[in-house]
Amino acid sequence: ISVSDSGQYTVQVIDSFGCENFDTFNLYVNPPVIVGPLTDALLCNGDTVTLTETGADTYEWKNDKDATTVSGNSITVNPTVTTTYFIKGTKTEQGKTCYGYDTVIVNVNVLPTITFPTFPKRCINGGYITLSGTLKVNGSNVPPTYVNWTSTSQPNAILLDMVTGAFYFDPVQTPPSGGIYYVIMEAIAPNGCKVKD
Repeated sequence: ISVSDSGQYTVQVIDSFGCENFDTFNLYVNPPVIVGPLTDALLCNGDTVTLTETGADTYEWKNDKDATTVSGNSITVNPTVTTTYFIKGTKTEQGKTCYGYDTVIVNVNVLPTITFPTFPKRCINGGYITLSGTLKVNGSNVPPTYVNWTSTSQPNAILLDMVTGAFYFDPVQTPPSGGIYYVIMEAIAPNGCKVKD
């Protein structure tokens, strides 16, 4: 027989002489094991994410990139490329073990890179230097959604034009002295990944 609900079932047996008999038994049907479902995740290369499943007693995790099996209801992963994770949940009731399954995709965005022009040398009180850098993803230029410049050695020398959004470096804004100064560009690409150089 094939049943989907727990309950009391009766069996009737009739032989070739027409004699019949009955028997009654209780049948318990385990509810289906519903694992998750998890929502797909989006990361930047280098980030980590914790995936947590519910609905079962024990869990096994596998992915489409290697043969590793990990146990536990929660795993923390930091894939470098988009990876699919396959989860098998196990639950035992009334002595019967049943299984449920889930799949989650962790999408990994490529980190952007920054290229800089050769900044000019200048004399003290020789005017400011315009700061610029080019943001690239997979070798192609992309417009940043956020840009900021800082300098640990000359923090007050970073100037922002509130009208144009341009950044300048002018050491005259601090006690002037000769030397080499380092500036840092921080930017966010359209894919949401951040880079600092």
